[in-house]
Amino acid sequence: MTEMTIDPPASPPIAGTGYRRAARRSLWAGVLLLVLTLLLYALTLDNGLQPEELVGGDLITHQYAQVQARPSNAPGYPLYTMGGWLWFHALRPLVGLTTTAPPNPLPILSSYSTLWALLALGLLYAILNHITRSPRHPAGNWPLAFVLSAFYAVTYFFWYYATTTEQYTSAIAQTLAIVYVYFLWRDQVRGARGEGRHRSTELSTVNCQRSIANEARGEGRGARGEPDPSAISNQQSAIDNGQRSIANEARGEGRGARGEPDPSAISNQQSAIDDGQRSIVNEARGEGQDSNTELSMANGQRSIVNEARGEPDPSAISNQQSAIDDGQRSLANDPTSAARASQSLTISNQQLTINNYLLSAPTLLILLAFLCGLSLAHMLTVAFIVPPLVIAIVWEEPRVLRNGRLLLAVIVAALLPLLSYAYVYARGAVHPEWWGAGEWSSAGEWFWAFVSTAQGRDELARGFQATCAFFDGGFPDLIWGELSLPFLVVGLLGIARLGRKPAFVLYATLLIYLVFDWMYRCGNWYQVILPAYPLILLGVAAAADWWEARFLPRRWLAYAPLALLVVAIVWRFDASWPRANSHNRPEDTGLDRAAILLDQPLPQGAGLFAPVADALALDYLVNIWGIRPDLHVVSSSTAGPLLDAGGTVLATLDAAPILLEELVTDSPPIRSPFGADWLALAAQPLAPPAAPSVAIDAALGDGVTLSAYSVQPAPTGSPVTHAAPALDVTLFWQIGGAWPAGYGISLRPIAGGAMIPDATTGGVIQRDAAAPVQALVAPDSASPLADTYRIPMPESADGVMLIVYRATDGGFENLLELPLTVPPLP
Repeated sequence: MTEMTIDPPASPPIAGTGYRRAARRSLWAGVLLLVLTLLLYALTLDNGLQPEELVGGDLITHQYAQVQARPSNAPGYPLYTMGGWLWFHALRPLVGLTTTAPPNPLPILSSYSTLWALLALGLLYAILNHITRSPRHPAGNWPLAFVLSAFYAVTYFFWYYATTTEQYTSAIAQTLAIVYVYFLWRDQVRGARGEGRHRSTELSTVNCQRSIANEARGEGRGARGEPDPSAISNQQSAIDNGQRSIANEARGEGRGARGEPDPSAISNQQSAIDDGQRSIVNEARGEGQDSNTELSMANGQRSIVNEARGEPDPSAISNQQSAIDDGQRSLANDPTSAARASQSLTISNQQLTINNYLLSAPTLLILLAFLCGLSLAHMLTVAFIVPPLVIAIVWEEPRVLRNGRLLLAVIVAALLPLLSYAYVYARGAVHPEWWGAGEWSSAGEWFWAFVSTAQGRDELARGFQATCAFFDGGFPDLIWGELSLPFLVVGLLGIARLGRKPAFVLYATLLIYLVFDWMYRCGNWYQVILPAYPLILLGVAAAADWWEARFLPRRWLAYAPLALLVVAIVWRFDASWPRANSHNRPEDTGLDRAAILLDQPLPQGAGLFAPVADALALDYLVNIWGIRPDLHVVSSSTAGPLLDAGGTVLATLDAAPILLEELVTDSPPIRSPFGADWLALAAQPLAPPAAPSVAIDAALGDGVTLSAYSVQPAPTGSPVTHAAPALDVTLFWQIGGAWPAGYGISLRPIAGGAMIPDATTGGVIQRDAAAPVQALVAPDSASPLADTYRIPMPESADGVMLIVYRATDGGFENLLELPLTVPPLP
């Protein structure tokens, strides 16, 4: 008996040389695509911060979250953050092996987005191959998939977010994973119903059907029970047709009306050949079938007729089970060993078919539910695809609603990601300092306020405010600006060629995105819509593949879309590069000053006080970059307790007056100058970083004596930045009382004894002060006062001139003009 399985067998299908060759080409083209994309993204990876990026926003919040395992923006992105934490702390030690200094964390953190971007591109490439399978391209139209994926890789938003620290490429990858698993599940279900059969398969099936019908009626035997030559001929014809079908399958021929391959067709044909060969042997032996076998054949015949027509058979599993029961009765009644062996094999194949359907398709459905449920612990807007997807699944296979056990498994899989919010609560409860602005009486109260995403609801409400125009925030211009208008139109039209149910899923999802983005147009709607762009490209692929098939006799016309896509890649690359290249941007100066502030011999465990911009940068360098992790940034309220506990606080000279005004301590600390940038506060005076190197002892009058000076290269900010060449000049003053009024200090770089013009001011380059250490430290006659200045040194500079002057009625009087001995600059 020849049976047709309702599901692909467990063993891989027989594939011909042509198919295997096409599959290999597709695989290696995909690998090449990902390698080239990885190189491009590595060259443009973000490695710096703009000053405004340190103030707040998704980018800096995700970086802190992934380094410190803290909750990110509401509602926390727990799974994404935990993955980022593992990625950063696994990769950073490996990068650290290449340098003695702490490695820049920005490329490491940004590469986590690159990882998701490569996954998204791989999924897009796989989907494009999946939907373009045909006799021309049995493994998918990989050239079309390659150029479309490459085009998407260089679109601005995808490229930019693939090289910076934000979560949007992971949302795109999640959306594409949902679509891919949906296509796989749909193929599984359609294969189980026998849809998508090939014409060659149908012919073989009809011949097998005719032979089985004769067998069921007891026809085709001679008077002596000998095999009828015509029966053997029919069986042999079925075998020959089946072999031709397998050959066609190997070449990718014989597709169904929709051009969709049936992964079980080849295996089913081989099964038909094997059964036909066994039938011929039985015929030759004159072995017959009993009435139970006849009933089994009739059931099998009914199933094959449905398979041959490509029609769904709602009772396929029931018919298969009936065939098994009948076959088992036939075995009990038929003592012939050959018939028993044939029937036993048929029963085993049929039972395997049922098991495959019951196990494989629901497994994909449960996986699909889990991928959809991930949006509950990630970007909630990814769930826009879920309602259309659920409708399409029930439309495709209504029986899932009658399977209570399966429904329970699907619900559990969808809700499973919610368990990750235990991480958000636990981390927040341990670190109340991470709660942000607001007043909460308990960790539980903060947690529910956090996961409710009040900020997101407020931003969404802006779209209904009078200040928000009907078309605002770049909506909808940025949509066709990302893909171009031709891609948008062709993609939207081409989606219809994917079939009614997939088209419904994509069209409905795009409509939901469109409505939501209009409501959110005064917020970051252009980030929300990012997963929709690759869905539109699926339509472009369907349209381009149809065009190729339609005009294939004229190759120059058939492959015109491919040529146009190559041109589009060049155009999009050229347009995106200036904006998407995040590597070594000139505006990435947010960490430069803070790097110089830290590139000094600061006291161990000191607290750092600075203006807001510098404080944010210092905190980043200390906690994220890992430069001087013993230090920590303090506020005016936390500096006092640190001083009372015997600690040291360093305040930048421009922020020191604010700290001194707001500081509350048990006893006033001692102030000590600490280089060109810092004022030290501690219970005991701190020695300055520089020691006197050149003695002067020049008395200037009014109790002021310049006792010595020291010149050394200024900090460069390494390893964060490399500042322009400069010198730190420290003057050691001996002052009998207060600094005299009207006295001034000026330090100027010189070249060949002449001052160097300053193109910015129109004067000369100079650093002036009205009093040592900006009058923040009272002079002590018992010890010299160290007063440090940072002097820029242009390439032509070969020395520094010190001028001490005082104001007179007629102008200024120079009390001292002293060229300083300077060391050679590196």
